[in-house]
Amino acid sequence: MPAWGQEHGGPLTSEQIDALVAYILSWETGERIEVALPTPAASIVLTEVPGVEGDPNNGSLLYTQNCEVCHGPRGEGRVGATLAKHWSGIRPDLSMRATIANGVNGSPMPAWSVDNGGPLAETEIDDLVSYIMTWEPAFPAEESQPSAGVELPSRSLLLGLGLLALGAVLLVGIVAVVWVTQKRRT
Repeated sequence: MPAWGQEHGGPLTSEQIDALVAYILSWETGERIEVALPTPAASIVLTEVPGVEGDPNNGSLLYTQNCEVCHGPRGEGRVGATLAKHWSGIRPDLSMRATIANGVNGSPMPAWSVDNGGPLAETEIDDLVSYIMTWEPAFPAEESQPSAGVELPSRSLLLGLGLLALGAVLLVGIVAVVWVTQKRRT
């Protein structure tokens, strides 16, 4: 269990912790409580990501309200996964959207879509994805490889070696077929 209070390095103010405690205590009584949600500290206008649905400016507020506590203020990861990273795939926005909407089975990541029992509308999920896609990765791609003096071969070199090995296997196979055919004729 990580520290949650800012005075111990966590992300929550004492007011946020008090609101969280009040919310948890309301489970016993069933009373509905109202909690003031945080507002963005600064009004930075974010530009939309080409090809990605949603408004990153609305996503910024939604992220602060719903995601920051687990994923960190800039997606650097805390209890939740690191979001400020190089996303692989042709359409990482669609993969991210599905994860937010449906959650991740067997993990603390819940489903956030209203259709799956969560609190967010589909347009709000689009806004979150659009906001997350505006971030620069927290670490350069090169740092994701092992260090300690171990230099990994490039992908093109590995692909070339793989094709060379495949060619050698095919050549051996062809030679074996020709040899067997010749033996049967004699």
